[in-house]
Amino acid sequence: LSGVHQPYWRDWRYANLSCFLPGKLLHTCHKYFGDHPLKWCKEVVGEDKLDAPYKAHHKRVGTRHFGSGVSHISQMTCCEHCDIEWTIVAMIAGAA
Repeated sequence: LSGVHQPYWRDWRYANLSCFLPGKLLHTCHKYFGDHPLKWCKEVVGEDKLDAPYKAHHKRVGTRHFGSGVSHISQMTCCEHCDIEWTIVAMIAGAA
């Protein structure tokens, strides 16, 4: 969120997925992303081209920095899944 600590949707009751999705379902959605769309992106774009924008990405407050890219990660935490999900479209656009 580029260092924004109080996003405009902070008062929206159902803006946070963890408020209305059970933990198991939320975990399944993140796991699905890591197992399928991220894998497809690695194959289509190429691991080196996908890693390059992540390596060049500036360190900012509120955004995780993947200094060695994302293609080598085999196990991720929920927070890492979320951070990749938030940035994957921009990184693919930068790699293409």
